[in-house]
Amino acid sequence: MNDDQSPAWLPLGEAARRLGISVDAVRARVRRGLVESRRGNDGKVSVLITTAQATTEQALVDDEVPSRLRLDLDEARAEVDHWRARAHEAELAAARAEEQARAAQAVAVAEVAAVRAEVAVKDAVIGELRRELEWRRRSWWRKLIG
Repeated sequence: MNDDQSPAWLPLGEAARRLGISVDAVRARVRRGLVESRRGNDGKVSVLITTAQATTEQALVDDEVPSRLRLDLDEARAEVDHWRARAHEAELAAARAEEQARAAQAVAVAEVAAVRAEVAVKDAVIGELRRELEWRRRSWWRKLIG
């Protein structure tokens, strides 16, 4: 074996760093028998790691990270799209409410104009009736004289 492929007994923390995974993941691999381990005189666990294994493991992690980031990015984009759709719906609702308010205002203005016209007509009729009543209440001689 050349120097690059030589195995090394590393503490859990160092093995995890070289493999690009967590210490708990290294412990799980030891439990499953995927990596060789031994307990030293100090009672600490050491793991046998080759440089090739560390490189392969790091490549797997590197391949996994972009896919996880893509998933996170896709989720973020989906959430942004969701909130944009909600904002668009809110804008449409506000526009509809504003349009309804304008329509209600126009109806109210038209109703006010109609009432004013009706009042003007009634005022004209009342004026005519008052003049007629005043004429009828005059005595006969005043009507004759004019």
